[in-house]
Amino acid sequence: MICAGSDRGGSVECTHSGKRSFWKRWAHSNLSSTSVPKSDSPCPCLSVSSSSSSPVIAFLHQIIVPPPSLAHCDPRPAPAAPGLEISGDVARPPTDRPTELAGAMDAGYLFTEETSLYNRIVLGSLLPASAWEPMPRLLQTWLRNYIGGTLIYFLSGFLWCFYIYYLKRNVYVPKDEIPTRKAMLLQIYVAMKAMPWYCALPTLSEYMVENGWTKCFSRISDVGWLAYLVYLSIYLVMAEFGIYWMHRELHDIKPLYKHLHATHHIYNKQNTLSPFAGLAFHPLDGILQAVPHVMALFLVPTHFTTHIALLFLEAIWTANIHDCIHGKLWPVMGAGYHTIHHTTYRHNYGHYTIWMDWMFGTLQDPIDDGSKKEM
Repeated sequence: MICAGSDRGGSVECTHSGKRSFWKRWAHSNLSSTSVPKSDSPCPCLSVSSSSSSPVIAFLHQIIVPPPSLAHCDPRPAPAAPGLEISGDVARPPTDRPTELAGAMDAGYLFTEETSLYNRIVLGSLLPASAWEPMPRLLQTWLRNYIGGTLIYFLSGFLWCFYIYYLKRNVYVPKDEIPTRKAMLLQIYVAMKAMPWYCALPTLSEYMVENGWTKCFSRISDVGWLAYLVYLSIYLVMAEFGIYWMHRELHDIKPLYKHLHATHHIYNKQNTLSPFAGLAFHPLDGILQAVPHVMALFLVPTHFTTHIALLFLEAIWTANIHDCIHGKLWPVMGAGYHTIHHTTYRHNYGHYTIWMDWMFGTLQDPIDDGSKKEM
């Protein structure tokens, strides 16, 4: 929302943008020094006070304060406020600002537009507008991540189990090594208890990206395809390195293993491992192993959409590496390697590839015996 004084008797007019971005908060802080005529009925649209210049206050404001209702605002476009240009119903950074400042403000706008689109696609498809639009923006983002993560977990888990345990029964997994229904339900229960906490991490990362605290870029055209691929390669190496050492320390530091990682390692045999075990972690354990994805955003330029996609592809990948089927696709750290990790506890800590285990001496190749099927 933006309020601006009118020439007609000191009244106040408001416009609604529905988005709170980095440059919008910048605009509010600039407008706070601008004289706005008072009226008998104060406009509720100026919802961010000048005190929100503190990142902590702004963060708490996003959580606690829902967007004001449009019912109290004049729907007509307001005059452009000092330092802003009106484009449709959204105030855009002025074109005469210094290039660096205008670029940062425009990037914040693009990130906010993108995440708002994701909210409309997921929440708008499943919930009535009256149920989610009044929510604070941060809560909207968390709810969208929760719904999306839950859907990906169940779809990938059920489809993969149906394929390997029923359509291909005794082809990839012998009948006596198929996990029991009770074991899979327990894994689903553990994963669903942790899912609300898992979704806090991508919600926080999106908030930091929108506020310009990371090195993210919105469009591949901003850097070009060659630079995009180079940055993506660096990002993946950093994530692989971070996940390897986070996972290894969760084993080596005994209190962390006892109170966090042991929850996942109760599934230590082929007849207890299933695709549903992929997210069956203690909530803090699951978050810690995903933190390297977020840390990389501060160190290497990263395409925002690619980052979000990789976070949610984790659900599909972890389902795959817990099915006990050795794919033999070098250098991928597939289920054959990860099954050894669940049985020896001292090998194959890597995530996507075997390279980190090879470099640090913890790699053990899958044993080709008669009970291990190959795809």
